Amino acid sequence: MRSLITHPMDPDYRIEIDNSLILCEDLISKYRMLVGSSLWATMLGRYDILYATNTYVRYNILPRKGHLNAWR
Repeated sequence: MRSLITHPMDPDYRIEIDNSLILCEDLISKYRMLVGSSLWATMLGRYDILYATNTYVRYNILPRKGHLNAWR
């Protein structure tokens, strides 16, 4: 049975101070796809994930490994 996720983003993760490795081109593409899908979901009414999505959008240019791993 799957556990229930109550937050779209780990509340203890500090995305702005992440110093992990920068993603390779393939993973940057995957990161941008996840961000784009989340933006689309917020347009369809998923306002509960809006803050987390906008936080991830800020790092769309140069995402790091920690940013991708923090995605729930």
